[in-house]
Amino acid sequence: MEYLENINEKLSDVDETNIIYYDLFDYPEFFYGTLNFANDCVDFSKFPKHILDNIKNFDDDTFVTMKKLNDSTCGCRIKFKTESHRIILKIQLKNKDMSHNIPPENSRGFDVYYLNNDSYIPLSLLAPENDKNIFAQCICNEDNSDICIFLPNYDSIEKIYVGIESDSYFYPSPYAGENRKAILFYGNDVSQGRLASKCSCSYPNIVSKMMDQDIINLSCDVATGPFEDIAEYIGRINCQSIVLDCSTFIENKEENKEMFKKFYKTIRQYHEDTRIILLTSPNYDEDEKYDRIDHDIIMAYEDAVNDKENTIIINQKTIIKDILPDTSSKKYDKIMKKIAESICDCHKKY
Repeated sequence: MEYLENINEKLSDVDETNIIYYDLFDYPEFFYGTLNFANDCVDFSKFPKHILDNIKNFDDDTFVTMKKLNDSTCGCRIKFKTESHRIILKIQLKNKDMSHNIPPENSRGFDVYYLNNDSYIPLSLLAPENDKNIFAQCICNEDNSDICIFLPNYDSIEKIYVGIESDSYFYPSPYAGENRKAILFYGNDVSQGRLASKCSCSYPNIVSKMMDQDIINLSCDVATGPFEDIAEYIGRINCQSIVLDCSTFIENKEENKEMFKKFYKTIRQYHEDTRIILLTSPNYDEDEKYDRIDHDIIMAYEDAVNDKENTIIINQKTIIKDILPDTSSKKYDKIMKKIAESICDCHKKY
């Protein structure tokens, strides 16, 4: 990896002869997982300004967190096809520091894969050092491949150039058929990717890899809540299915219950037939407060079943209980994979 003062400067460690650079911000069709409020440019914003303003009226701390992370690229990917044997990435991140004490491979990493018959094969992992936000790296592409790059979970991108050999083709690689219609995730810090070892190992990103499926991840760290404005916003997004991991705790139990019930019902009004998957909390610390909100989630699920709605529940505590005693460094990656597998199983029941 070569660190730069300016993204446009000539590289000293890489021969750029016969390399053509594409400023991907001029080509939004290469990006997946964005909502693209402006169709002619790349926009990583999760929520429009009026929703953030309304959240501020509810709680200042929630507003500050959501505003800071609103343009984080969690769940976003760049996909393209090329025969170029060399791919040069030149990137300028928004921030110079590592976010939230999370490993740089996760918070500000770029995980590059090539696709082989819908299987995702690791190719390269880029993770800049702390205090560095402009860098470049050359990746060797041995096969004429579909390339998929998973973007940082807790940072955003100011600029990104892709350099390929001048005699090579370079065009977007869309998902096939129904997989173009995204699975939408709305959740907390876990679904944003806080516990993953690298950016592609959050459970929404694992679902994307397992199913070769487009996703949208609206998760926003601990700020996630069952807010009515966000329910209506989710309701207007065209998606294949919706995964809700809302283990936010509100002190007033009755208020919490009414908020989640209304949140779910509002989404269901917009998505009458869409599959909605509810996740209970994993409750890693066995905190009673999560048992209380889980009760409310379970009650919402039982009401949905009684109304014959297309709703499924996944009890995270049940599916990960055998992994929790694990003391290895891969513990949380195993948990992320297990949650992802359960979500994929729900989609096989369509």
